[in-house]
Amino acid sequence: MTDRFEDGGTYLGAFASSFDVRCPACGGRAIVQARHGERAARVTCTGCAYATTEEVTGWQGPTRGTVHGRCHRCGQRLARTLPGPRHDHPAHLTCACGAASDHEITWHRLADGPVDPVFGLELWLHEPVKGEVLWAYNAEHLEFLKGYVGADLRERAPNRNASLASRLPPWMKSAKNRDAVVAAIRKLEARASRA
Repeated sequence: MTDRFEDGGTYLGAFASSFDVRCPACGGRAIVQARHGERAARVTCTGCAYATTEEVTGWQGPTRGTVHGRCHRCGQRLARTLPGPRHDHPAHLTCACGAASDHEITWHRLADGPVDPVFGLELWLHEPVKGEVLWAYNAEHLEFLKGYVGADLRERAPNRNASLASRLPPWMKSAKNRDAVVAAIRKLEARASRA
């Protein structure tokens, strides 16, 4: 590990041109390649023949639905949150007055956790650490985390509050968790080199 880490203001987006993910067909390592501003991205498996180019709106990851409407009989507000997976049929809600009606569901992407931000596929590089999850988009992102976590001295460029280093969670920055996080990074490095 390094003794000193200088944060030059690197953003998470600097690592967002390719993502190592779990292949939706075979469960092996696949790569999502996405270019900022383009409407399509490509998923290619390194193990099987799975390859597809899809619209960036082709979210396959976790979702949550919300329903907001009014009862057609009494006018009372109706609201509900629904778990995924996404589906196209309406939500059937019953009001306290007894009237039932169908309402459109608005689906929201849940990009929390170890999923890529393009399609929501499970990231290949993720590992539990003390009740939390350490994840990386790719080997370059993992190298950045290794440099940051392993450093005894961390220096930040001024006025870079939105940099990746400034947005890392407190559990990852904590010196008491350093050994556990470094051990998880080593596991992920081994996984990245095998694929």
